[in-house]
Parts: sequence; structure tokens; C-alpha cells
Amino acid sequence: MYIADIEEAVSRIAAAPFNPESFPFDFIAAYDAPPATVTRIRNGTQNASDIDGGVLWRQKLHLLVCAPGGVEAALEQLQSSRATASQRVQFIAATDGQEFAARDLKADDAIFCAFDEFDDRFGFFLPLAGYSRYKAAEENPIDVKAANKLSRLYDALIAENPDWAGEDMRHAMNLFMTRIIFCLFAEDTGILREENQFSRAIHEHGGHAGEEMVRVLTALFTAMSTKDAERGELPGWASRFPWVNGGLFAGEIQIPRFSRTAYRTLCDAARLRWNQINADIFGSMIQVIVDPAHRHETGMHYTSVPNILKVLDPLFLDELRAEALRLPLADSSREKTRLKALLNRLSKIRVFDPACGSGNFLVIAYQELRKIEREVLDRLRALTGHAPGIWSHIELHNFYGIEISDFAAETAKLSLWIAKYQMDRTHRDLFGSAPPSLPLTDSGKIVCDNALRADWLEVCPPPTIARNRQKVVDLATIVEVHGTETVLDEEAETYIVGNPPYLGFNFQNAEQKREIEALFRGRIAIWKSLDYVACWFLKGADYCRAQPRASCAFVATNSICQGQQVPMLWPAVLTGGIRISFAHLSFRWTNSAARAAAVMCVVVGLDTNPARRSLLVDDEHSREVSQISPYLTEGPGLYVIKRSEPLSAVPPMLWGNKPTDGGNLILSPAQRSQVLDEHPEAARFLHRFVGSDECINGIERFCLWIADEDRAEAEKIPEFMRRFDAVAEFRASSVAAQTRPAAAYPHRFRQIQATAVNHTIIVPKVSSERRRYLPVDYLSRGEIISDNAFALYDAPLWTLSVVASRLHLLWIEGICGKLETRFRYSNTMGWHTFPMPMLTGPDRERLIACAENILLARAEAGGTLAELYDPDNMPEALRSAHNANDEALERIYSDRAFRSDADRLNHLFRRYARMIAVERGEEVAPEFDLDGEEQAA
Repeated sequence: MYIADIEEAVSRIAAAPFNPESFPFDFIAAYDAPPATVTRIRNGTQNASDIDGGVLWRQKLHLLVCAPGGVEAALEQLQSSRATASQRVQFIAATDGQEFAARDLKADDAIFCAFDEFDDRFGFFLPLAGYSRYKAAEENPIDVKAANKLSRLYDALIAENPDWAGEDMRHAMNLFMTRIIFCLFAEDTGILREENQFSRAIHEHGGHAGEEMVRVLTALFTAMSTKDAERGELPGWASRFPWVNGGLFAGEIQIPRFSRTAYRTLCDAARLRWNQINADIFGSMIQVIVDPAHRHETGMHYTSVPNILKVLDPLFLDELRAEALRLPLADSSREKTRLKALLNRLSKIRVFDPACGSGNFLVIAYQELRKIEREVLDRLRALTGHAPGIWSHIELHNFYGIEISDFAAETAKLSLWIAKYQMDRTHRDLFGSAPPSLPLTDSGKIVCDNALRADWLEVCPPPTIARNRQKVVDLATIVEVHGTETVLDEEAETYIVGNPPYLGFNFQNAEQKREIEALFRGRIAIWKSLDYVACWFLKGADYCRAQPRASCAFVATNSICQGQQVPMLWPAVLTGGIRISFAHLSFRWTNSAARAAAVMCVVVGLDTNPARRSLLVDDEHSREVSQISPYLTEGPGLYVIKRSEPLSAVPPMLWGNKPTDGGNLILSPAQRSQVLDEHPEAARFLHRFVGSDECINGIERFCLWIADEDRAEAEKIPEFMRRFDAVAEFRASSVAAQTRPAAAYPHRFRQIQATAVNHTIIVPKVSSERRRYLPVDYLSRGEIISDNAFALYDAPLWTLSVVASRLHLLWIEGICGKLETRFRYSNTMGWHTFPMPMLTGPDRERLIACAENILLARAEAGGTLAELYDPDNMPEALRSAHNANDEALERIYSDRAFRSDADRLNHLFRRYARMIAVERGEEVAPEFDLDGEEQAA
């Protein structure tokens, strides 16, 4: 049975009048129970239920139709049934015709809803029909279950209180949910005074269907917001709840009404082991409860811990770990001094995430700093022989954030507090003591605001300390103290981190475009094509310039370090002493979302410390370099600007020809054959039409290519005339003003760049990043190149040697950027900027021979370019031909062999800088010297 069939059957049951006698059997039949099985269960021969009126489908379902109002009790009866356990039932379900409730005992999940709405939950029972429910990989099951239950609670409360879904009540709803989450966590971790104190309170005093929950939660939250000595009259059970403080329960207490469904959902959520949640990602998991559109991808909005550490480790954690773990000094007194100095440094570290979401980066930074602190304290204990005390030197008030979503901001505060509790508990286990859990005395400084409009220096102000105000009385070291003064804390360090929204130009809304304009207008001439994430780099650099001991690092799409965005963004960022301190090179973005996008990301760090060595990192290794360019290569900063004419002595490369025809000038092989069968004279108007896909995969397409002087003759062919009319109509109705005039010449392409007299070297516009070489091709004169490719028309054959080389591919990879993860070629950025040495006659002859050998190896092997250049199956003869080509070309560039691809790209950048300087008549900067390599004029 297909899922659609199941959904339709369940919908029919939910829509029909409730029949308690037939419902159980209609239900199991809807989930593909064989008719014979349904009959045997109905007549009792296969019904193993031990409950009067119960229906048990072995290993599948135990279901009970109960009296009105008895759904909750029936569900508990089913769960405690011996038959449920002995028959290894996965689902239990109960209904009275008004309500419907069920539990998945294997997944430890549950649903509660009105009977006529249970068809919306049909997917919950899909395992009955042999389908698996999606479970995100690498997620803590408790986190996922908690997020799902909170989502259902939120939905049920909004359904009962629709006015709470509006902007006026959004903060109240978010704060209410945050308080509920705290209560659930607190009772499972021993923070509350009594075992299961919250669960018992709502179960015993909430009423039969939650009708007393407003009164119960008002009393409970009032108690938790008030010191014991200041409480007024409260029920005895409520007065036993502890004072929490910390701002979590401060302020107005507003409680939404509870429906029966909301009440039971909360009671069911309380059954989870909330002490097992992960503070690092839990905040992001529960953030989806306020965004129903993302429910199907629970987990999609959190940054994984390994990706977070790609930012935090090289920015500051690696250095701190190295210091904590370094070999101890022989002098124990000096070693104690060193360790205490490190503790002091840890206490003065501030972490600021100006796109903090629900606090992932801040939580991981806090946890990692506490782990380093534990190592230091453990070493001190070994030196001194006694425990280091109960207090951590790392305080939550040193963690700052900006988040535009109110609920996420509240969740970030809660996630930080949960992380603190968990780390304090570990501290107690190791050292025997820890500060009391309540009242809450510290919290992260998270503000709800737009990070691009907020003043970061106000959110995370310069660190200060109070010191005695002193006056020198004489030249001896005698001073008078006159009160205290606040001065800048020069020992404090601030690290700005995060994973801001990327949003390329086409995905930005009008407001986001205005925010980019407000930041960049007046600072750079061209800014409209920048990714949204570029704003965080500009503001981060501004902050670091204002605070000498501040550094920043953000995750971003690699497009900000490739192509046209580099000369747009980085000149505005890398000014006033700002430099790239480290970079994690392109890596594929991964998380646990079901439909995670294929995004290539980088991490870029900035600081103002030129004495510190820079670090280039990838997934396998890291290396220190003297400088990092905006293209994330070793070397000084330079910017490659697109050109309409080549920088080097090479022929220009043109874009292909664009039909803008609604598909009417393009023919399939079958359509071409049909035309030629009826009109053989049409052959001279039909040409192969080649773009990227056709070139790489050997696909055949054809086009009509008709000169103006041949139009009248072509119009004599009825099929051609039909197509011309369709083209004219398509162009005339276009919304693009520049297209409509082209309706006057429907027989030809709207944009014609060129055609070859003898041959064409075609370069695909987009190709796979897996290939070691660009899959370029050499075509005869009859082909028409489409606008999905570039072409060197009638160019000398040695140009194929260059375009097909490893050197050129590295340049394209670094300069042109990528489409998703694939290479994206550009003639103006990739070919016209490519820094070629001046070739001698013998150089050209060697390259021509190499190009011929490549073409010959292809012909002998046979197959499409996709097959020939498959990195796992590339013919050895073709590989050898390319290796020889690379060796010949690289000898022209340098007398010495290149050590690596990074070395090759660094050489190309320096050669480019020299050629630009010469072109402008400027002196060549020393950093662009080619270090004795062959330097062509």
C-alpha cells in the first residue's frame, strides 16, 4: 500500500461519524493489515488483548475505545498491560470518539489531538505499514524528542489561545515556553527541592483536562520569582518551590489557557529525562517550535560542534589548550604562578556572537573554556595538594550575543545557564564542591536586536576594571589613594564569533538589501552583489580596530573569497591594521537536516596583530604562513579585477550565443531528422548546438542558424516558418524591454557573439569539482556555441594546452568562485586575468604538441569527456598526456618545480601582481618578487 492510499483511508475514518465497534478494525485495515488478519482479530482468534474491549494487532498495535473522558486512563492501562509487553507492541492508542491519544513505545513519542484531527497525524503510525519514520542522524534522541514534544505543546497552546500567536503576545509566549523548559530540566537534575516536583504539581493540581493550569502555573512561577521571606499567600505545594532569580521568572507572569491536548502533551513531555539533553545544540533544536514551516527538518538550524570548533579552535582555544597542557616548569613556585596567570587570563576572556541564534557558539565556547580551566585546576591541585575551591573563574556575564528572534535570544540565555549547571556538576564530581544551583546569579548578556543596526560596542562594551585613584606625593614611591576610578582592562580579550546568515544577492529581501547599502555605501563603490554575510565581516573589522585585543572569525560561504566579491568586500575590511589571521579552507557544509543544502563554506579570522603568524587550515592539516590573501592563499593582499580584454598575450575568450527563443530555434536529433526527411535542402541551416552539458556528456542538440540574407529561403520551409512565428510571439510578449525588439528578426539568435571560421575551443561554463582538469574540447567549424559555455574562436592550438592545464584550473578555482560546489568559469575573471608569460616560438611548439597528444589520447580511449575525465577511471594515456602538458607549461613559468598546488597558485598571484604593476607603470612591490624564478616580461 502506498502512503497516499494510507492517508486517504485514515482521512475517511476521521471524517465519518465515529463508530466504536468498527473503528479499531477500520483503523488497522487502513494501515495495510491483510483482510484475513482483520477478520481473525475481529472474531477474537488473533486478538491477544488482555483488556476488556481492547484490540491487539501483534507486534504492531494495542488499541482501546473507552468511555467519554477516559482517554488518558485508557492509555495508561494499555501501557501497563502485560499483553502490550509480551506481544512486543510498538504502538498503543486510545479514543473516546472525541479525543485521540497514542504512544510509539519504540521511539518514546506520543500524540494527543481531537478525534477529527488524528488524520493529520497519520504519518505517526506509518511503521504499522512497514514504513520508517525519518530520524535525523547524529542527533541525541532526547534532544529530538524534547523538540518534538515542545513543538506539539506550542501548537496546542496557540490553537487554544490564537491571540498569543500575534506580535503583541510573542514575547510573552516565548518567555512562557522558556520557563516551562527550565522547570522540566530543573526537576530532572535535582535543582528543585523535591523529586518530580514540577510534574507532581501539574498532575495533582492542574485539573482533569488542564482547566486549572493557569492558576497552578501562576502560583508556581510567582514562588520561583520571589524570595522565601517575601512571599505572600501561596498554596502549600507552591511555596515549596525554590526562588530562582537570574531574571528568568522576573517581571510579569502571563499564562495561556490549556486545552486538554496541551495539558496532556505537557504531562507527556515531563516523562522525558531532561537531564540528558545537550546544552550545545538543544537551544537550536527547540527553536523550531516557533517555526512550523521547519518542523519536518528538526535540526536544520544548528551548527554542528565540529563546525563550531573550526571557528573557536584556531581563534583562541588551541592556544589556551597548548598553554594549559605544556610541560610544567621545574620550579614549582614558578609553575603555580604560570597556572594562576592562565586562570586570570581565562577569567578575562569574553566571547561575543552577533548572530547567536539560540546560543550554540557561546555554549560550546563556555564548555571548552571550562574544560581548559579544569585542566589548570587539576594541575594546581597536584602542586598544592588541596582542592582549588568551588568557584569557576569563567563567568556567564562574559558571554554576549545579538539575536533578532526573541525566542532564540531567550533560549540562548537558558542554554548558557544549562551549560553552566552541567559544567558545575562535573566540577563538583572532580573537586568535591561546586556553587549552589539556585538562586541563579549570573547569565549571558544576550540582546534581542538586529545585529546590523545595533552598535556592537554598546552590546559588548570595552572591558573595564575599577582601580584605586592614586596621586604621587614625591619622587619616592609614596602615593595617596583618593577613591576608585574605572579604566580600560588592558588584559581582557574579546573574541567575536558566529555563523551569520549567508544569503546571496538573489535571496535577500528588500530590507536586507537596505541594510547592506547602509553599511557599505560611502565605503566601497560597488556593493549590491555582496552576500549578506559580508556585513558581519565589515562590522567585525570595525570592532577589532576599536578594541586592540579583539579578534573575530565567522563561518561564510566561500563565495566571499572568490570571484567578483573579493575586490568588492575585502578592501573595505582589510584596512586600519586589520589582517586575515587564519582561514579554514573550503569545506562542505554538513548537519543533520534531512535536506541539507550542498554549500561550500570557509572560516575567516581577523585581528590586528601583525606579529602573530597566520594559519591556513583544511580538514587534514594546518600550516603557518607569513600572510593570507583575501583569496585564502599564502601571500600578500591583492585583488583580481575582471577584464574585458586579456592581461596576457592570449586571444580573447567570448561568451556563447544566446537564442532567447522560447526553445523554438533548438531541435532534438529526432526533430532534425524529421525536417531533413521532408526538406533535405534545410541541412545548411541546421548546426550542432553545444553548451556545457552537450560538451561534457556528448549530448546532441541542434539549432537553426540562418543569416539575414538567407531568411527568405528559410521561410519557404513550413516547419521553420512555424518556429519563427513562435519566436516572434515569445519575444514580443517578454517582460524584458531589451528582448521585445528582437521579435523583428525571429530567424536568428537574439545575441550573437561569434562563430568560427575554422575551429573552436569550447570551455564549459560549469563543470564538476571532482575533475583534475577542465573538460575543454576542440570543435570543427560547424558548431554553434551556446550561452552556457565560452569559446576561443579560431585560436591557436597552444591555447587548448593552457586552458586544459592544472595551473589554469587552480586559477579558476581560486578566482572565479563556484556554483554550489562545481567550478564556475568566467572569461572576464578567469581567462582574461590569467597571468601568462610571454611565449617564444619553441614554447608554442611544445604546447601545441602537448595539446595534440591530449586530443589523440582522448580519441584512442573513446567516450565522452565526462567518462574520460572521471577521476577514478581516467585512461592512463590521457593522464600521462596531461602530466606532460603540465610539466611543459610549468617550465615556462618557473625554472624550479612547484612544490604543491598552493605553491602554484601563489606564483600565479605574484605574477599577476607584477603584470598589473607593469601595465599601470607602477613600481613592483618587493612582496611580489618571484624569488629567482623565471620572470618573463
